[in-house]
Amino acid sequence: MLLLKEILDPKYGMFAHYQETRAIWFSELSLEKQGMYFLIGLLCGLAIYNFTIINLPFPLVLYKKLLAEPVELDDIGGLCPTLMRSLHSLLDYEGDDVEDVFCLSFVMSREVFGSV
Repeated sequence: MLLLKEILDPKYGMFAHYQETRAIWFSELSLEKQGMYFLIGLLCGLAIYNFTIINLPFPLVLYKKLLAEPVELDDIGGLCPTLMRSLHSLLDYEGDDVEDVFCLSFVMSREVFGSV
Protein backbone atom coordinates (compact mmCIF):
# COMPACT_ATOMS: atom_id res chain seq x y z
CA MET A 1 0.00 0.00 0.00
CA LEU A 2 2.83 2.39 0.84
CA LEU A 3 4.61 1.62 -2.42
CA LEU A 4 1.48 2.27 -4.48
CA LYS A 5 0.85 5.50 -2.59
CA GLU A 6 4.37 6.64 -3.43
CA ILE A 7 4.14 5.64 -7.09
CA LEU A 8 0.83 7.51 -7.53
CA ASP A 9 2.37 10.70 -6.11
CA PRO A 10 2.09 13.60 -8.63
CA LYS A 11 5.78 14.43 -8.25
CA TYR A 12 6.68 11.47 -10.49
CA GLY A 13 4.42 12.64 -13.30
CA MET A 14 3.17 9.16 -14.19
CA PHE A 15 -0.45 10.10 -13.69
CA ALA A 16 -2.47 13.23 -14.37
CA HIS A 17 -4.60 14.27 -11.40
CA TYR A 18 -7.99 15.86 -12.05
CA GLN A 19 -9.02 18.17 -9.21
CA GLU A 20 -12.68 18.35 -10.23
CA THR A 21 -13.32 14.63 -9.76
CA ARG A 22 -10.20 13.66 -7.77
CA ALA A 23 -9.55 10.97 -10.34
CA ILE A 24 -6.26 10.05 -11.97
CA TRP A 25 -5.36 9.05 -15.51
CA PHE A 26 -2.19 8.00 -17.26
CA SER A 27 0.00 10.96 -18.21
CA GLU A 28 1.20 11.13 -21.78
CA LEU A 29 4.01 13.41 -20.59
CA SER A 30 5.61 10.86 -18.28
CA LEU A 31 9.30 10.15 -18.68
CA GLU A 32 8.91 6.69 -17.18
CA LYS A 33 9.18 3.57 -19.30
CA GLN A 34 6.36 1.07 -19.77
CA GLY A 35 8.02 -1.23 -17.26
CA MET A 36 6.98 1.10 -14.43
CA TYR A 37 3.33 0.90 -15.47
CA PHE A 38 3.70 -2.88 -15.64
CA LEU A 39 5.06 -2.77 -12.07
CA ILE A 40 2.00 -0.81 -10.95
CA GLY A 41 -0.24 -3.41 -12.58
CA LEU A 42 1.62 -6.18 -10.77
CA LEU A 43 1.26 -4.39 -7.45
CA CYS A 44 -2.47 -3.89 -8.04
CA GLY A 45 -2.88 -7.56 -8.94
CA LEU A 46 -0.94 -8.58 -5.83
CA ALA A 47 -3.14 -6.37 -3.66
CA ILE A 48 -6.31 -7.87 -5.15
CA TYR A 49 -4.95 -11.38 -4.69
CA ASN A 50 -4.22 -10.67 -1.02
CA PHE A 51 -7.64 -9.02 -0.42
CA THR A 52 -5.96 -5.70 0.36
CA ILE A 53 -8.02 -2.56 -0.19
CA ILE A 54 -6.10 0.11 -2.08
CA ASN A 55 -7.15 3.56 -3.19
CA LEU A 56 -6.93 3.77 -6.97
CA PRO A 57 -9.12 6.70 -8.03
CA PHE A 58 -9.38 5.70 -11.70
CA PRO A 59 -12.58 6.64 -13.55
CA LEU A 60 -15.07 4.05 -14.76
CA VAL A 61 -13.78 4.39 -18.33
CA LEU A 62 -10.58 2.51 -17.42
CA TYR A 63 -12.56 -0.51 -16.36
CA LYS A 64 -14.68 -0.27 -19.51
CA LYS A 65 -11.47 -0.35 -21.56
CA LEU A 66 -10.20 -3.37 -19.62
CA LEU A 67 -13.47 -5.21 -20.27
CA ALA A 68 -13.43 -4.21 -23.99
CA GLU A 69 -16.72 -2.36 -23.62
CA PRO A 70 -17.44 0.60 -25.91
CA VAL A 71 -16.35 4.01 -24.65
CA GLU A 72 -18.59 7.03 -25.23
CA LEU A 73 -18.25 10.78 -24.90
CA ASP A 74 -20.10 10.73 -21.58
CA ASP A 75 -17.32 8.59 -20.11
CA ILE A 76 -15.00 11.62 -20.10
CA GLY A 77 -17.25 12.96 -17.33
CA GLY A 78 -15.48 10.60 -14.93
CA LEU A 79 -12.35 12.71 -15.38
CA CYS A 80 -13.60 16.17 -16.22
CA PRO A 81 -17.36 16.84 -16.20
CA THR A 82 -16.81 20.42 -17.37
CA LEU A 83 -15.02 19.23 -20.49
CA MET A 84 -17.80 16.72 -21.17
CA ARG A 85 -20.49 19.40 -20.90
CA SER A 86 -18.48 21.74 -23.12
CA LEU A 87 -18.05 19.10 -25.81
CA HIS A 88 -21.77 18.30 -25.67
CA SER A 89 -22.54 22.00 -26.10
CA LEU A 90 -20.35 22.11 -29.19
CA LEU A 91 -21.95 19.00 -30.66
CA ASP A 92 -25.50 20.22 -29.94
CA TYR A 93 -24.95 23.64 -31.53
CA GLU A 94 -26.45 23.78 -35.01
CA GLY A 95 -25.17 27.12 -36.31
CA ASP A 96 -22.21 27.77 -38.61
CA ASP A 97 -20.59 30.39 -36.37
CA VAL A 98 -19.20 28.08 -33.68
CA GLU A 99 -15.98 30.05 -33.27
CA ASP A 100 -17.82 33.34 -32.75
CA VAL A 101 -20.55 32.00 -30.45
CA PHE A 102 -18.30 29.94 -28.19
CA CYS A 103 -15.29 32.31 -28.48
CA LEU A 104 -13.06 29.37 -29.32
CA SER A 105 -9.73 29.51 -31.06
CA PHE A 106 -8.92 25.83 -30.43
CA VAL A 107 -5.71 26.57 -28.56
CA MET A 108 -4.72 24.37 -25.67
CA SER A 109 -2.14 24.97 -22.96
CA ARG A 110 -0.73 22.29 -20.67
CA GLU A 111 1.15 22.25 -17.45
CA VAL A 112 4.32 20.18 -17.76
CA PHE A 113 6.33 19.68 -14.57
CA GLY A 114 5.12 22.97 -13.10
CA SER A 115 5.46 25.14 -16.25
CA VAL A 116 2.61 26.09 -18.58
